[in-house]
Amino acid sequence: MNYIKLELDDATYQYIKSKFNNDKKAMSTYVTKLLTEKIKNNSLNNEKINIENRTNDLKDYLKSGESGSRSYGIKGQGW
Repeated sequence: MNYIKLELDDATYQYIKSKFNNDKKAMSTYVTKLLTEKIKNNSLNNEKINIENRTNDLKDYLKSGESGSRSYGIKGQGW
């Protein structure tokens, strides 16, 4: 496990301190859990966006050829 030291603004620190009655271990666990969940959610959202973009790019590419042209037929055939 790796460790980092965080600097919090006074309001945030006081909120966490009062929420956990100055229990440093509980405060640390809470902050770690929040950060981990936030990063995980951002990673999942970014992956969904990347997948949607790739899907849209492929659809746009396949639609870019004119009907009746050679490239139009080839694009959808996987040749």
